[in-house]
Formats: sequence, C-alpha cells, structure tokens
Amino acid sequence: MAEWRDVPGYEGLYQVSDEGQVRTVGGRRGATDKRIQNLKTRGCGYVYANLSKNGKLSQVGVHRLVAKAFIPNPEHKKQVNHINGNKTDNRVQNLEWATQEENCAHSHRTGLHDEDTKRRSIPLIGINLETGEEVEFASAREAARQLGISQGTISEIAKHHLKGTRTGWKFVYKQEK
Repeated sequence: MAEWRDVPGYEGLYQVSDEGQVRTVGGRRGATDKRIQNLKTRGCGYVYANLSKNGKLSQVGVHRLVAKAFIPNPEHKKQVNHINGNKTDNRVQNLEWATQEENCAHSHRTGLHDEDTKRRSIPLIGINLETGEEVEFASAREAARQLGISQGTISEIAKHHLKGTRTGWKFVYKQEK
C-alpha cells in the first residue's frame, strides 16, 4: 500500500506517494476529497505534475517531488537520478539524490547518454513563417546556432508543444514531413 506525504511547499494542497503518484487534497472551494492527478510526460521523457498555489501554476517533475518528500538529502545535492534509467519510474526505491557529475557519470555508465545524444540529433526542417522558405538542419542544436533561437524552444516547437509565431519559424522533424 502506498505511503502518502505532503508535497513540501504545498502542504495541505497536494500529496505525493512513494510510488510516484500525486493527489490533490484540498484547497479548491473547500474540497476535501483526494483526487489522484493525471500526470503528463513531456517531450524530455520526465513525468510532471501541475501544482497551483496562490494563483500560480507550476509544472514540477514527479521525481523531484518524491525525492523531496521521502529521501533525505544531507549533502544538499541538486539533481535526482533514476537508478534504473527509466525517467517514468518515480518509485522512491528507484530515485537518489546526485550531483550533476554523478548523474552524468551514471548516464554514461548505463548507456543512457548515447540514447539522449541520438534523440537530440534528429534532423529537422525549419520553415520561415514570413517567406515560406524551408531549411534543413542536422539537429535542433545546429538550427539554434544558425538562427539564434534557443535549442529548447526549437525542440518544443518541433514536438508541437509551442507555436513558432514568436520566433518566426516553424520546425518539424524530417521523419514527420
């Protein structure tokens, strides 16, 4: 049976379980029922929960919520590592606090880094929204260098999470075209 604890900073509003679930425990119009959230996986592969407090909505990685609620961090490490490499497995026994160096070393040691590199190197096509001109790029990183747009923004547009209107460019992965 799952153990539930208050989400640090959202006490009385949200709880997280040691199995990686998040539930609302109140706060809206005096609600006292405990509703489990439908969590979303973003393009980067991590699972996120939507948390709201004082009218401010935040998307927070479930792995961070579980770690903060259940795993002591006496060395004040800033990252949470998925021990088995599965970014959607947010059970407490699969998580540990890590430094950036430890997390990176784990990624290389388990072969996860290679998979991340492959994903980032997907060719894409940039379409200038003003002229309709199409330009092929070897990766979002190359497009970012050439166009002066952040790599993250380019990736989010290509994954259909953002519209390209603010950048003047639309991006699609070559394999989707």
